Amino acid sequence: MKSTIPKIKQITSSDVLPIRHKVMWPNKPIKYVELPNDESARHFGLFVNKQITSVISLFIENKTI
Repeated sequence: MKSTIPKIKQITSSDVLPIRHKVMWPNKPIKYVELPNDESARHFGLFVNKQITSVISLFIENKTI
């Protein structure tokens, strides 16, 4: 029996690109969906039945202490 409990896990920027490409800019080249700060951002994926179904990317700017 498959588990339908959704799980959120931290993922890499390269994990984000296929979904970002499909949803936001499917008619552009995959390189188009790469953002300048992707490598320093935190990315999370929503997994249902072990398949990634959604992503979010968090970018921190102007960090102050």
